[in-house]
Amino acid sequence: MKFDAIRDFVPVGSLAEYGFAVATGPASEAKDIDSYKAWAKANPSASSFATPGLGTPQHFLGTQLQKELQIELIHVPYKGGANSITDVLGGQIPLLITTEQVVVAYEGQGRLNTLFITSKNRNPLMPGVPTAKEVGLDQLESVDWFGAFVKPGTPTGKVNAWKAQVRQIVASSSYIDAMKKLGYEVPERQPADFGALMTAERDVWTERVKLSRFKLTQ
Repeated sequence: MKFDAIRDFVPVGSLAEYGFAVATGPASEAKDIDSYKAWAKANPSASSFATPGLGTPQHFLGTQLQKELQIELIHVPYKGGANSITDVLGGQIPLLITTEQVVVAYEGQGRLNTLFITSKNRNPLMPGVPTAKEVGLDQLESVDWFGAFVKPGTPTGKVNAWKAQVRQIVASSSYIDAMKKLGYEVPERQPADFGALMTAERDVWTERVKLSRFKLTQ
């Protein structure tokens, strides 16, 4: 079924968000983005990144990382995230791009070295890990999010009432604590125009998809 996420839904509010992480395992032993870049230039045929699959945000972020660093970075897509993590931990693949909350435990155990995260702010569970902007990769700053929507034609009064409820719920300490335990962040404020935010993000991701040359037939 075809649909347009902006045209066919009325946004109510943003519920939670999370960023992505770029991490290395034992294959490269790189501890920061500059040392990985140097390693990749010295070992172009071995420089690759694992993701949960083709057509995922991680896939498109990896393609953009390749462009920004001007290095060889071969995409190795998996069918889900578990096997991609296993192979990076085992040294078969040097670089992992996954969701931010996934790497927290491995970072804490010293089994993965997180080069940066794509969120706007540092993760309090990994305070030593810089953001994309802090390492000079502003173009990779990105978060995924969950939102509440209603169908077009819903009375304005009802939409405004639900917006007020969303603002109240996401501001509550119990909700914030519950999301943090799941590894998600709660937006500091509701977007003034959630629809405009969606449009802007679609434009950014459209360019990332074009850069990757990904086709739905792959």
